[in-house]
Amino acid sequence: MKAGFLDKLIGRLDRLDPDHLQTHILHLAREKGLLETIFHALQEGIVLLDGRGRILYANRAAGRLLGFDIESAEGAPLARYLRGVDWDLVLRLDEGEWSRAVSREIEVNYPEHRFLAFYVVPLTLNLPEERGAVVLPVSYTHLRAHET
Repeated sequence: MKAGFLDKLIGRLDRLDPDHLQTHILHLAREKGLLETIFHALQEGIVLLDGRGRILYANRAAGRLLGFDIESAEGAPLARYLRGVDWDLVLRLDEGEWSRAVSREIEVNYPEHRFLAFYVVPLTLNLPEERGAVVLPVSYTHLRAHET
């Protein structure tokens, strides 16, 4: 979707007739469906957090890696599934601190024993004061098995 498309559409709502408005809404719904399909097809986990460390959205791979059902995990703190990280501290980092990539490797035992690396990328949501993050968990258990 082109940047600003939704803003332009909202700005023109009063000038659109019902048929054009319906066409634009259907266009947005198709694009949203396509993006969700791609999001869930990825083998890598993706978790979108709000500024309080609560899960806004996650794909199926993240649910498998971290042991949660993506529908029921929405709104739950990520700390419930990915322990040992001070999420409040991570989400309060300033831009300078974010430049030193926030990444970590941990060992988890649920839903199964595995080794995960995860990367945290800052995200500004609708307004600059609405901060959040994207967490990208990746299993490297198969690599650890070859080391031993």
